Amino acid sequence: MSSSLQPYGPPDHVASVLASVFGHARLTPVQAAALPVVLAGHDALVVAPTGGGKSLCYQLPALAEPAPALTVVVSPLVAVMTDQVAALRARGAPAAAVHAGQAAGEARSVLHAAARGQLRLLYVSPERLVGSSDLRRALAGLPIRRVVVDEAHCVVRWGRDFRPDYLGLATAIAAFGRPQLVAVTATATRREQSDILHALGRPGARRVAVGFDRPELYFAVSPAPTWDAKLRAVVGAARRAPGPLLVYTATRHEAERLARALARGFGLPAACYHAGLARPVRAAVQAGFMADRVRVVAATCAFGLGVDKADVRAVVQWSPPPSLTDYLQAAGRAGRDGAPALALMLWSDDDRRWRQAALAEPAPTMADLGLACLALDGTAAPAASTLEAVAQRAGLSPRRARDALGLLRRAGIARPVGGDGGAWIAVRPPSASELAALAEEAGDRRAAGLADFGDVVRYATGDGCRRAALAASFGAAQPLARADCCDACGRVASVGPAQARRTRPRARPGSAGDARRRRARPPAARPRRARSRGDGGRARDAGGAGPCGVARAAARRAAGGAPRRAGGARAARRAPARRRRPWRRSGAVGADPPRAGAAGRVARRPRPHGAGTAAHRN
Repeated sequence: MSSSLQPYGPPDHVASVLASVFGHARLTPVQAAALPVVLAGHDALVVAPTGGGKSLCYQLPALAEPAPALTVVVSPLVAVMTDQVAALRARGAPAAAVHAGQAAGEARSVLHAAARGQLRLLYVSPERLVGSSDLRRALAGLPIRRVVVDEAHCVVRWGRDFRPDYLGLATAIAAFGRPQLVAVTATATRREQSDILHALGRPGARRVAVGFDRPELYFAVSPAPTWDAKLRAVVGAARRAPGPLLVYTATRHEAERLARALARGFGLPAACYHAGLARPVRAAVQAGFMADRVRVVAATCAFGLGVDKADVRAVVQWSPPPSLTDYLQAAGRAGRDGAPALALMLWSDDDRRWRQAALAEPAPTMADLGLACLALDGTAAPAASTLEAVAQRAGLSPRRARDALGLLRRAGIARPVGGDGGAWIAVRPPSASELAALAEEAGDRRAAGLADFGDVVRYATGDGCRRAALAASFGAAQPLARADCCDACGRVASVGPAQARRTRPRARPGSAGDARRRRARPPAARPRRARSRGDGGRARDAGGAGPCGVARAAARRAAGGAPRRAGGARAARRAPARRRRPWRRSGAVGADPPRAGAAGRVARRPRPHGAGTAAHRN
């Protein structure tokens, strides 16, 4: 893709801003594809990998346009907007931010500077833009040229850590007339791209999807049916990758337990991070990770957004993520320095069933929403209701009450006190049409969540190139397969192309093909562990001889002697034979009879794959 500046407007002016402010003489492929669309004034959705230079796609147009045009950037984290404003000011660019951490006088001075035409870029949080009517009135009188929505994938996120104010951006932006809209994100599938643009009120916006391919990332899926197997995989990744490591868990309990196990059992400097920790604790963990005092962070999805650490060597998903977008968002935090890094997903059927069961739960109905509103009716800030109290009054389970309150919060009907979701108050009474629309939307999102996790299951259980599977899901160009691409391509490269064509692809653990392979394998063909110490515990062949025993047996046959029994003279003298434990019936009366093995013995009933591993969840 060409990096010429000619298609992007006055070449001398744009090139001079690019060189004088940003110090660049050329553009990245992401910028070369997106800048013509943005500078032409079109609404755009830019999907590009981390490190591709997405910020310049709206910063350069904002600085290249004549004053007093203003670009408003909606950023989800105060730390991110503070860093970007500091970097722009260091380059001499007029930029400022308005956020909750500022004093009222400082925010007023920033808005006065914007009104006088002294700013080109103004950063705000979605909560301030949507929740503050005073800020919207102040911005409505300014010459806003465009609105940029950073981390636009938050628009379609669903769950406890969802940023509900992103859904109110379309209404807030409409108060400024109809400025140009530019949404940027690192990952969004084709279905999510459509959802983002519809939620922002610009379904006809142009899409610039440059792709996500990061050649330095090695994608792998490892079967880990038990908690101990997962722990061994994480420790192995930490030992193979000498650098910072991120492990994403599905629950807070898993994050805490994993951090304790890594620190106490293996001596790794590890810490946990989740939204339930106090803010000073979270800040201390993040600061320690950035300063290399903490090497491993076991965290929920609350950690990572805005954490720009270049030398992360591995990102491990402790359990399958809810969508490929979440997976790629997390994986993109590894290898930002361009050095090789690992993106590992640990897979177990227990985790798959747990995730599918959670997604299959019915969404809150209109009746549930009405009961939650009645439970909050008349509550004010001094008498806020806890989640448990709302669930008890409404006759709902805590999970269902939490989902209902989340929907009411997104519609502006209820809100949490203090922002942590521990106590709730009513904001306004709802209408029947609002509750019906919220219930319908909740059902649609639940169905979309099941479809997203179906993509994760197909990715983890497939036999093809994992990078190619991700590219197909995100509508990107198919990358070239290579040995260091992923674990699937590495297996094919290790056997060679000719043998790969003759060999049937191995079934992924937990799949239907894997179950058929296990059932079809006769017990006599399974290698048996040696009982004696003579061969170091190596597996014996079907005749019972280990590697060294095969050579000795061949020598005895050549000398005219009979081959010795496996296990040596000591095993031959053993008498009587050890009695086997009787078969235990696993069911009640009428259980299936025991099955006979290859030698007429009673075979044990095979243990279900992944059985007994559900205890590690909570």
